[in-house]
Amino acid sequence: ASHQLRIHDTINTNFYVLTNSNPIIEKSTKNIFHPLKISYKNYEENITKAKFDTSNNKWNQVQDFQWLKKEKSPNFDTRDDNEEVKL
Repeated sequence: ASHQLRIHDTINTNFYVLTNSNPIIEKSTKNIFHPLKISYKNYEENITKAKFDTSNNKWNQVQDFQWLKKEKSPNFDTRDDNEEVKL
């Protein structure tokens, strides 16, 4: 969970994201973005204190600063197939 997520020089990594701004990648390839699905005692309280809007998670609105074309960047993928992790 982050208010801003900027990723540089990263290859073949899975990111589980809760952010209210578009994630940004630069010089990165073969990355996969998933929504953060987690629960633990006081999770909701912590999210509220941190001022996250869980209804506005932009985990899949990735911007690739090395790919400025209208077509989707080949440097990342998005998947919403992960299950919630309970800690």
